Amino acid sequence: MKNKIMLVIISIILTSFFSSCTIEGEEICGTWYSNSSNGEMKLEIVPWEGKFHAYLLEYKNGNEIIKGEKTEEHIFLSNLVFENNQYNNGEIYIDKEGNQKCGINLVLVNENQIKAKYNCDGHEEEEFWSRKPVHISKSNGKEKNILKN
Repeated sequence: MKNKIMLVIISIILTSFFSSCTIEGEEICGTWYSNSSNGEMKLEIVPWEGKFHAYLLEYKNGNEIIKGEKTEEHIFLSNLVFENNQYNNGEIYIDKEGNQKCGINLVLVNENQIKAKYNCDGHEEEEFWSRKPVHISKSNGKEKNILKN
C-alpha cells in the first residue's frame, strides 16, 4: 500500500514538473500587431511541439477583413524554430487553402518588438511587429512603422 501511495505521489510530481517546463525562446509568445503595406494584422504566437506557430486573429487590407481565432483553420505561421537567438525556418500561409507559403525568420529586437523577414519566391521583405497596435506614417513616399508606447 505504501508503495502505491509513493508511486502516485511521484507520478503527480513528475507530471507537474514536465507540464510546467518551458520551451527555449518562448519570450516570443503572445499577441503581436503589424501594420504594413500588406495590411493590418493581429496574431498570437504559441509554442507547439518544440517549435512555434501563430494564429491569425485579425487581418484587414482595404475591404478585405478576416476575423480569426485560435483554431487550426487560422494557423498563419508554423514550424518556427528557435536557434542562435533567432526564430528561423518558419512558414507563413498566404492563401486560405495553405497551398502558397513563404519563408519567415523573426528576430526579437526587444520584449515589445519583432523584426520579421519574409522570403516569397526570392522576393524579400521586412517589417516590424509590436506588442501594441501600430500605425503607419508616410515619410518621403515610403511607409514607416511607428510604435505606440
